[in-house]
Amino acid sequence: RSYLFEEYSASDVSVHNGRVYFINQGDQNRLYSMDESGASLRSETEVSVSAYGFDGNDLLYCCGGTLYRSGSLVPLASGVERLNVRGESIYYTDVDNGSRLYRIGKNGGNPQLVADCAVSEVCLSGGWIFYSSAGKVYRIKE
Repeated sequence: RSYLFEEYSASDVSVHNGRVYFINQGDQNRLYSMDESGASLRSETEVSVSAYGFDGNDLLYCCGGTLYRSGSLVPLASGVERLNVRGESIYYTDVDNGSRLYRIGKNGGNPQLVADCAVSEVCLSGGWIFYSSAGKVYRIKE
């Protein structure tokens, strides 16, 4: 067991393409990354991030409830609380609509309701969408 860093207050840690990503709560919730040894630290965003994910090599992130693709100022969706990416779709909970689960294409637009209830967690696996609502876990086909 070894520390990669001690001077940051990290949340939402994930690993993608050999880099460790985290929201740095000690720096206005900006997204940071470093290599897996803890070196090459860099800030990935200049804005506060509430959630993030990856579409291949592209970074997707939420700022103020709006979903963006890194390098673009064109919003993909609004009201976004959590997100997952699978295949040609982005799944997200929409806090402006009671945290219901929606799906959009990778370029945004045309939101489709997936789960008509308040969703707290989402996981995609094996062609299924697993989600929790009111303390229970459900699954539906993608």
